[in-house]
Amino acid sequence: MALAVIAPAANGGENLAWMLTAAMCLTALLIFFAYFKKANESFANHSLADEELTKELSRWALWHWARTILITIAFGLSIAGHAIGQF
Repeated sequence: MALAVIAPAANGGENLAWMLTAAMCLTALLIFFAYFKKANESFANHSLADEELTKELSRWALWHWARTILITIAFGLSIAGHAIGQF
């Protein structure tokens, strides 16, 4: 995560792929605080009724897949940024 932010800064912001990688990594981090932190606490505290739990697990899975796809794209862009030099 730190490298995703440091590399574009060290590059002077000239590598678009690394800038997008940094933005995607930071977005994934924000998703944790915006959704996953509260959801995980509700699971740990057993504070959801059975009906709510089913819905929340489905919502959790969607957010998880969105975050996974985001980070996978960021990984590909980071490799492209290194291989190409400038995107």
